[in-house]
Amino acid sequence: MKTLKHLKNIGLALFLGITISACSSSDDNNGGGGNFDHFKNVPKGEIVSVEKRFETLTGHAENAVSTNSTSTLAADTQKWWKYAEAYFEYECDGETEKDTIEEDGMYYAFYPNGRIYYKMGVTGTPIAHHGWAWVDDAKLKVRITPSDGESVIFEFTELNSKSIVYASYQSEQGCNVLTWERLVEIGN
Repeated sequence: MKTLKHLKNIGLALFLGITISACSSSDDNNGGGGNFDHFKNVPKGEIVSVEKRFETLTGHAENAVSTNSTSTLAADTQKWWKYAEAYFEYECDGETEKDTIEEDGMYYAFYPNGRIYYKMGVTGTPIAHHGWAWVDDAKLKVRITPSDGESVIFEFTELNSKSIVYASYQSEQGCNVLTWERLVEIGN
């Protein structure tokens, strides 16, 4: 039952809305790979070429910043994404729960220095939230690391200038949780 509560909390939190208390997930499933299509019901869309993924996500050229400083970033080029929708589904011991998550008015940015920022409202003050990094050179998955928890791998099922969708599937001791979130370009 402890695992069930833990997985349910992950589903409710997602990774951007509030700080994750992530369970130990198996890297063997690589965010949904393996023998099952865990992401079959996750929205999918265009994914730009690998050369364009960093700039599409952040608004900056990939070599823009290699330090932890944000003061050298041009504020007008930083890409901010508006929260659109999110979903979680968990199953454990024959018990299943599915739900959408509301976070109206939230905006997120993947800074090129490896930090994720959020703000309330389009004119809100940016606040550092989590760390992020590409999992590999394919740039289809990111490892999100909260300051007080374990990292979680999210896979993009859509990544273009208008919208991004990322999803994570985690399994522990026979319990499973699927979470996904869609962010859209400001103005959409």
